[in-house]
Amino acid sequence: MGNNVSTEHQPIVDGQGVRRPETTYQALLRRDRQLPADDMRTAFPTDLGLGTLSTDRYTSEAFHRLEVERMWRRTWQLACREEEIAAVGDIVVYDLAEHSLLIVRSAPDEIKAFHNSCLHRGTKLCTADTSVSRLRCPYHGFTWSLDGRLAEVPARWDFPQIRDDKHHLPEAKVERWGGFVFINMDRAAAPLEHYLEDIPDHMAHMNFADHYLSGYYRKVLPCNWKAAIEAFIEAYHVAETHPQSRGMADEVCTQYDVLPGRRHTNRNLQPMGVPCATLDPQPTDQAVLDEMYRLMRGNAAPAIPHGHTARTFMAEEVRRGMTEATGHDYTAFSDAETLDNIQYLLFPNMVLFRSLAIPIVYRSRPNGNDPDSCIFDLMLLTRVPRGGPRPDPAAVYEMGSKTFRDVAEFPPFFAQLYDQDLSNLRAQQQGMHASVTKLVELSRYQEVRIRHLHRTLDSYLSDDG
Repeated sequence: MGNNVSTEHQPIVDGQGVRRPETTYQALLRRDRQLPADDMRTAFPTDLGLGTLSTDRYTSEAFHRLEVERMWRRTWQLACREEEIAAVGDIVVYDLAEHSLLIVRSAPDEIKAFHNSCLHRGTKLCTADTSVSRLRCPYHGFTWSLDGRLAEVPARWDFPQIRDDKHHLPEAKVERWGGFVFINMDRAAAPLEHYLEDIPDHMAHMNFADHYLSGYYRKVLPCNWKAAIEAFIEAYHVAETHPQSRGMADEVCTQYDVLPGRRHTNRNLQPMGVPCATLDPQPTDQAVLDEMYRLMRGNAAPAIPHGHTARTFMAEEVRRGMTEATGHDYTAFSDAETLDNIQYLLFPNMVLFRSLAIPIVYRSRPNGNDPDSCIFDLMLLTRVPRGGPRPDPAAVYEMGSKTFRDVAEFPPFFAQLYDQDLSNLRAQQQGMHASVTKLVELSRYQEVRIRHLHRTLDSYLSDDG
């Protein structure tokens, strides 16, 4: 796993190479009015060395096959939200590489996942999300009940070899947490609660089960699935890719954590409501707040009240607004968990935020068996209003060639950020193929989460099960 190297992350270096050990995420937290839980008031930097990666990990069909056979078939993956299959018979189709699974609510409090292939001649039972009373093959009419039991065989007299007890639809494992439905194709896999590691404890107060899908955007990206995930799990790219945000968000002081002994999770904590530590001169607090209002709200900021910083004032405003909008009490939320980019990776492909201001989930997975493209899903979560009915979940919006800024209802501030992020990926994938060295270099600290992802991936690939 590597060695924990300190209780605070690496000293910040300014534009002139001057070390500034007092400027860390932990130092920023100590200036907040409302402090977070203990787990966030400690840094867990882990040194995973300086080894290189091969570009083949992103471009090779052989490497993709190894991932499918030894990793994708054995890991827990986010398949859908519970509210997407709210009624008995509702189905979400989850495709990955050559695999296809039907996630179905088979009873009011039971969810199952079946391999999406008729046991007669292999036809997919469903090709899109739907709602059915039984699972019926569109080719010849073989039919199964929602719990996977064989229900009907047309011309049964001509299939003397078929026995009901031997022709149950093959299942994958299904477990739930926080309103999310996870599947694992390995029926012998360890329980989801072990796989999630610290996430349920660290995010219990987020009440994800009490949220619903208020937006769901899907786009096929011209890059490997790992490149799509890696684009979001480091802040090192912010200065070049998102320069407009540096007056109100500090990528330099981002804290990267690999908690001791954790295999499937890591996180970063990027402060908002403060300027980048290397800006010279440093903007005033009022200038920081002005920038936050301009970019995030599109209007002018008020004067900062006495005793507040831009960060503490904005956190108070967000807590008040969220409480008024939902009827839930957010007054006890820390400044950091209200504003900051507190982001967890659940290996292999789910990114989840511990932040009121960033109610987002990402997922990336192979697009068929093409290592040069992937399916990218961005989900927006909204708390169900207190005392109100649960709204219907948003349907998947297939973006095609559209950018996020082309989607009128998508928040403009986030739309610019995600369009900037995704704009790098085609050139990165092409550059991987064009590389002469065939090597990828990573930083020791700022890209440690990428190193950790690949270390975990290697642990699956080296084990043939």
